Amino acid sequence: MSFFLDENPPRFEVPSSKSILLRTLLLAALSEEEVEIILNGAFCEDTRAMISCLKTLGVKIDERGSALLVHGCGGTFPDRNVRLEVKESAATARFLSAALALCGGDALFSASGTLVKRPMDFGILERAGATITRETENPFPFRISSGRTKERNFAVDTTVSTQFASAILLCAANLGSPFTVRLTGNFGKSGYLQMTLSLMRAFGICFSEEENLIEITSKGRAPTKISSEADLSAASYFCSLALLKAKKIFLKDVKRSALQPDDAFLTLLEERGLILREYENGLLAEGTKSGFQGFDCDFSGFSDQAITAAVLAPFADTPSFLRGLHHLRLQESDRIQAICENLRRLGAAYREEEWGLKIFPSSVRPATIEPYGDHRIAMAFALAGARTHVTIKDPGCCRKTFENYFEQVIRSELLDIGFD
Repeated sequence: MSFFLDENPPRFEVPSSKSILLRTLLLAALSEEEVEIILNGAFCEDTRAMISCLKTLGVKIDERGSALLVHGCGGTFPDRNVRLEVKESAATARFLSAALALCGGDALFSASGTLVKRPMDFGILERAGATITRETENPFPFRISSGRTKERNFAVDTTVSTQFASAILLCAANLGSPFTVRLTGNFGKSGYLQMTLSLMRAFGICFSEEENLIEITSKGRAPTKISSEADLSAASYFCSLALLKAKKIFLKDVKRSALQPDDAFLTLLEERGLILREYENGLLAEGTKSGFQGFDCDFSGFSDQAITAAVLAPFADTPSFLRGLHHLRLQESDRIQAICENLRRLGAAYREEEWGLKIFPSSVRPATIEPYGDHRIAMAFALAGARTHVTIKDPGCCRKTFENYFEQVIRSELLDIGFD
């Protein structure tokens, strides 16, 4: 049943899940089929970067309204000596550099913004037989040159990121014989790695799992059609807004999803009084009361939403304990520092602990929010505008994952917000 209400609550649209779409694009590009990807939501800048880079590598991709038709290249990129501009998309850089290291090719990778200085594990690419040449002390730009790897056993450290592990798993089925990946480090088989494995199954790839050891045994046949879900990371901001304002908000084409780790944050919001109802055409979020309990949670499995929880925490009735945050220091910004600095600007009481952050119920004040070029800091701290006036510096940084976020926020008139 579709959702209609006479009171017509504010409606929001979120992009397609970047995490799902980037993985699906790579699997489709390496397949031997034509795969139609049905979109639920718009592109973001990271998705555009992946599509542009795949086209540069010779993969034919037709954009057909709310769908993409990807013509698979059979595991070998047609154009193998290219320049790839990944913009600020770390996932695009890691996925495609791993694909070239394993499947062969030669490319100069360039980046922009904070990604230029973010860490890249070149060691895993070199163990695949690739030669990496860097032009400066920064990770970008770099050149990768590789033939088709002969390695069939990889150990991948997931301490800094799981994206290289996902990239190797996504590409391994194209190498023609059993291929083993051993996962080490803090994240092991995280929610995003489980997302990778679920999409591999959807593409007919056969593999076995034993603890943190994954063996890929055969390639299988790609689907002719597959859907990409709406992004729950983006939806979480609007669900949080419904909780803060004790109002109803409708999210077009959004569904709950076991595939996306951020669904766990929606469960946390439900535990604090948010009511979520699914309809054929989207998700209704209803905040039902003015108060809610603080958070006491390990966010290591969905760390992006630790920022959102930190913004909600001063408005809670009890203190919040946010744990599992070590991964946040190595993102688009030092996110722990960015959280603390902006909480201080708001006048919120907090304490940084060895295990994470303790944030206390507080009376907040108007503040100018510095996102440090980080889209998630900007989007999450905008929510403080539900209770006080906030000015967001550099709102354009949100283009990375949600191009019209602030346009929709302004149109809703639910936040007291300005821009610098």
